[in-house]
Amino acid sequence: MFFTAAIVATVLVYIWFFEGRTDRAWVYVAGAIVLVLAFVHALRRRAWGFDWTAVRGSARLAAPWTAAAVIGIGVAGAMAGTIHDRRDFLGTFLALVAWGGAQQWVLQTAVLRD
Repeated sequence: MFFTAAIVATVLVYIWFFEGRTDRAWVYVAGAIVLVLAFVHALRRRAWGFDWTAVRGSARLAAPWTAAAVIGIGVAGAMAGTIHDRRDFLGTFLALVAWGGAQQWVLQTAVLRD
């Protein structure tokens, strides 16, 4: 429970005191603290929050729903005229995938296992 409390406290301290400041270094400090806490928790428990055998089955179940949602959101955006050209679509997309993956790893490794 210590690791979950420390991760939540780190996120809350960042949000309450540092988010929105012009010095963006604090987001990296908070992120590093969270990742180190999750890594230490994984080392101690020998549970990394990722199981390749579960990925195949869950991906097979989730892929059709995800594809339908992406198509639906794309159609709705096209109909509403809110789809805009992004200069660095691939870079932004990859950064968001990394960010979401890191969040899921911390949740699956430390927060949801305590």
